[in-house]
Amino acid sequence: NLLSAELLASSLVADLHLIPAFLVYTFSDNVALSISLAIGAVVANIFSVSLSLIESVQSNKIDEDDY
Repeated sequence: NLLSAELLASSLVADLHLIPAFLVYTFSDNVALSISLAIGAVVANIFSVSLSLIESVQSNKIDEDDY
């Protein structure tokens, strides 16, 4: 499913923001960069949740059409 692939990609993007944010904060104490990376992860997670909602609405609509 196309939405499932986009959901996986957005989750991967969130992980690729959070892991460097942790590493930057731990090893260099650059708080501004860590916060900006964490905000990027939040945006990716919001996008992921919106894709999940769209997919669930579409699957419910398909199920209702079967009856």
